Amino acid sequence: MSRRTTAQPTTRPAARRRLRALVGAGLGTAVVATLASGLAAGGASAAGPTHDQLMAPYLNGPTHPRTTGIDIARDKVLVVAQGRNLDTFKRTPIEEATFADKSTMLANRNVPLTGITVYNWTADTTSPIVSGNRYATWPQLQGVVVRGGAVTSEGLNHDRLDSMTPEERWQDTCGVLPSYRARGLDASSMYAYSGGPYQAVHQKQLVKSCYAFGRQYSTKRNVMNSLADPWVLGVRSLNGGCATASSTCFAVSGTRGYDTLENLRATVTPKAGEVAVLQVYHLLVGRGPSWDCTSTPHQTSTTETYCLSDVMAFLDGLPADVKVATTADLAAAVGRAPGQLPGMTLRQYLKSQS
Repeated sequence: MSRRTTAQPTTRPAARRRLRALVGAGLGTAVVATLASGLAAGGASAAGPTHDQLMAPYLNGPTHPRTTGIDIARDKVLVVAQGRNLDTFKRTPIEEATFADKSTMLANRNVPLTGITVYNWTADTTSPIVSGNRYATWPQLQGVVVRGGAVTSEGLNHDRLDSMTPEERWQDTCGVLPSYRARGLDASSMYAYSGGPYQAVHQKQLVKSCYAFGRQYSTKRNVMNSLADPWVLGVRSLNGGCATASSTCFAVSGTRGYDTLENLRATVTPKAGEVAVLQVYHLLVGRGPSWDCTSTPHQTSTTETYCLSDVMAFLDGLPADVKVATTADLAAAVGRAPGQLPGMTLRQYLKSQS
């Protein structure tokens, strides 16, 4: 007489290694178990757990209190931002950390997340797929704020301001903020210029009136005492790529060189009176067809892909006296909180452009 046994979920060795890496990076074992079950049930190409399955541990995780009383002359401050609130689509959740995973891993390190949001790429359930990417949902962004994080705006549709009419430009900047407030969110701590570089003329004429800061990509840290009109905030975009800019990897060449952990520690760690803003995109685990986060050196095939383990190692190695904050915390520290911004109506802006 044979004994009936219950089959246990099984995963491939490579998948198991990635799951162990997620646990090592600080993702809760309960969430990782959910990921393993989803993979075992559907095979290596399974879509993984739903947003609702990931949201339970995500919303009930640690909460970071607002970072108040920042001394802009003495404190060392770090802000961690998620570019375009990226979630996974083409990769499974054990190959790339989902938006909820990233928020959880940061929260477990007492690091609040600043989400950079394209308004019309965000939905109440599953967000639309744009250019091969899926994005975080409104409930997830509300969860970020509940945890002590913040949201910022990258406009309505990720379009360049210099390609718009004056009315469209106002709607993309000042005009979208009431829509955030209707969802219980304030996005006024930073406007992230879409589709290209920072645009000084629009920062001076419009954006600074209703946003604490305008994003400008920079490899330098910000001196907090020097943050002043027109209120530009330097943001370091974390870049992947081949081992060096001149090398070839994954059938690509000429990419920007991978930003190594050693360089990250040397150039991003803030000193007294400084704030560093580190922006991440896709964070990958293990080894795949277009990335290798296991060998030395780490390499990825595109600029916006980077190894999760290096980000977490950087955060784990921060000096104890570094304060982690959000763009909203920084705005309050320099007198640019929501109630302190003058704002500009559509009528005022159109008149200024005539």
